[in-house]
Amino acid sequence: TIKKSYRLLALKYHPDKNRDDPNASKKFDSLTRTKNFLLNVEHRREYDKKRRAEEQRARLEVKRDKEMGERRKRMKTELESREKRLYETTFNSEKRSTNQTNSQKTVIDKLKEEGRIRREKAEENLRSRKVKTAANNQIINLEEKQIKVKWSLKKESQS
Repeated sequence: TIKKSYRLLALKYHPDKNRDDPNASKKFDSLTRTKNFLLNVEHRREYDKKRRAEEQRARLEVKRDKEMGERRKRMKTELESREKRLYETTFNSEKRSTNQTNSQKTVIDKLKEEGRIRREKAEENLRSRKVKTAANNQIINLEEKQIKVKWSLKKESQS
């Protein structure tokens, strides 16, 4: 039955039949890998074992819910609602703390900018004081520059 189902689906999803579908080759490849997996005896046995365990777990959960009395059901719903509220308050407090840290960061950034502006003003005042004192004392600090000159003399022929 696996081979028969594979043939039917292979005809349906083959890339040559579905040229306008860009995912056709991926679907066909997935179908082929699934067929090969299910035809392998060991893989199939593992797959069936896991599937049965999941089905049994689901059946037990349904049975447990049916057998649970009204008092236990009420306790279960109350517990779930308390867990949900706790999660929401924790999430909201984390959100508030991130908002506070963001506002603290903006305050810190403003303070940094203000400090930078004050430093620049102080440096400018210091520079202007140095220029005034230098002008009063008539001290002029010139940089010494050197110029290199090469002379080449052409000897003129005397005639």
